[in-house]
Amino acid sequence: MMITLARALSMVLALAALAVTQAAPQPLTTLQGRAVDWQQLRSKTVLVAFFSVRMQRAAECLQAIEQVHAERGAANLEVLAVSIDGDHEAEVRAFVRDQRLSVPVLLDADGRMRADYGPTSMPHAYFFAEQGRYLGDLPGFPEGGSPTPVAFYSNLLRRAVGLELAVENDPARTPWPAMPAFTLPGGETSTALAGAPYVLTFVAAECDKCRAQLELFGTLQREFAATPLRWIAVLVSDVDPQEFARERGLPFPVFADGDGALRRTLHYRGFVPDTLLVDGQGRIRYRHTVFDDEQPPLYRMELRALTGRPNAPILKPSGPSGVRRCAVCHEREYFDWQASGHAHALRSLQAIGRADDPECVRCHVVGWQQPGGYDADRGARAEYLADVQCESCHGTGGPHLAPAAAAGKRVTAAACAACHDEKHSLGFDFDRFVQLVDHRGDLRTASPAQRAAAAAQRQQRRRELLEPDGAYVGAAACRPCHAAQFASWQETPHARAFAQLSAAQQGDAACVHCHATGSQRRWADGEPPLAAAVTHGVQCESCHGPGQRHVAVATAAERRATIVGLGARCEECVVRQICTNCHDRQNDPDFDFAKALPAVRQRCLPAPR
Repeated sequence: MMITLARALSMVLALAALAVTQAAPQPLTTLQGRAVDWQQLRSKTVLVAFFSVRMQRAAECLQAIEQVHAERGAANLEVLAVSIDGDHEAEVRAFVRDQRLSVPVLLDADGRMRADYGPTSMPHAYFFAEQGRYLGDLPGFPEGGSPTPVAFYSNLLRRAVGLELAVENDPARTPWPAMPAFTLPGGETSTALAGAPYVLTFVAAECDKCRAQLELFGTLQREFAATPLRWIAVLVSDVDPQEFARERGLPFPVFADGDGALRRTLHYRGFVPDTLLVDGQGRIRYRHTVFDDEQPPLYRMELRALTGRPNAPILKPSGPSGVRRCAVCHEREYFDWQASGHAHALRSLQAIGRADDPECVRCHVVGWQQPGGYDADRGARAEYLADVQCESCHGTGGPHLAPAAAAGKRVTAAACAACHDEKHSLGFDFDRFVQLVDHRGDLRTASPAQRAAAAAQRQQRRRELLEPDGAYVGAAACRPCHAAQFASWQETPHARAFAQLSAAQQGDAACVHCHATGSQRRWADGEPPLAAAVTHGVQCESCHGPGQRHVAVATAAERRATIVGLGARCEECVVRQICTNCHDRQNDPDFDFAKALPAVRQRCLPAPR
């Protein structure tokens, strides 16, 4: 739906106005009794979804919204559902109760929000970035064309707010999933297709991108005519497939999926074109729900790999080509990269509301402010160059486009230093940290659980590497030089953190790790992990690192060099990382870093001289 600049501005102003309209009667409190802090929402991505309990498929619509709400922590997202049924409060409350909704539901009792936003259909979702910047809207709910409307609508919402799409059999996430058994309209089965590679694409008659992709596939069919590769198009539109194929001059069969059976079987995402490339062993090797300027060369590389043809890389002569092209020939490295923090770099910014901050984004994408590089305002470009990819470390085109003398060279510390500097990266040491991203693992045949375990193991190793070397000495050793800070600390919950644990929890290493200091590390006096000094709670060294060398030196310069000073560090890159080692979503879901940091900083300021 197209919206004029004036209309978009009015909606942004409406969202901003709600932040200061404290006198509004109903909209500031949800039906679940939660107060909505509109000012706080300006630091988040916001999804505002209007609905009516009397609209068709209201329950399915709210199920999809509920799914997105459950994943909000991954994108610094707040979801608000707004009922326009102002005269039927009891009915809305019963609906919220019966559907067991946890998503905040507002009742637009006086119609003010509806007047401000002007929804044209039910449901109608609006999306805002940080500071109320309008991102777009999504009118309506999928009534026809999708056999899985909840999944379809949920994915539409996910894509709009930057969450990963929920889909099974995605070879970009789970290597080489088996193609489910299916039967094509007309009776041919997947068993009959076994032994040779094939391309199966879902398309819609009215879709311009589908038309462009089918034209490309006609060309590619001629290029790969000497191979056993087969082509299958499946219509999600209610039109005659033979007439559709004839009008477009398609040289391969087109089938209709009128009852949606094939889409349900193959976990159709709800977007067209949706294309699966299957190898001769019946494994889904590639899957795409996009068609843009990047797709033609990518399809050629993937089809060469699928049919066993020589596969020289098709790379851009200038500007990054993106990890998708690298992955065709470097599958082992690609799936190993997927388990690293680099593969989720931009998403980590979304989770803290910094995905629009140029100072942060530059190190979380490929080719920031470079010709052909990542550009958040250029749709597909933002997607295929997001995160820290191959070319972030190996250079544009890697060794393929580099001088012959540079080919095959390993990544050096200099390639990392632009982002992993003193301000933004705590304790970075190239020789130690490179082991987390060196692609030595092979996760191509690993199960999803095994891949998740590998990623968790790397995250744990990363946390261990962040802790400086040295022995712990306890807060009492800090007191002579930092008496004011010591006294202030004693009044905080940190000082009583160990005492907050039950007797059973005090024997649990996982609990003690966050409620004590250095419980699994070496202490200067050799005391055991649960010695008295440890049980004093979260002490100075929990944030600033072990202090044995710090208390042993005499000069100010030496003292600064032997402890983790946080005053000049980036709050988001370093300080937040230290805090969220324990104050994470699982153990402290209500933790508010923006509010907690000023309070801690005030207590830790040096005493006036």
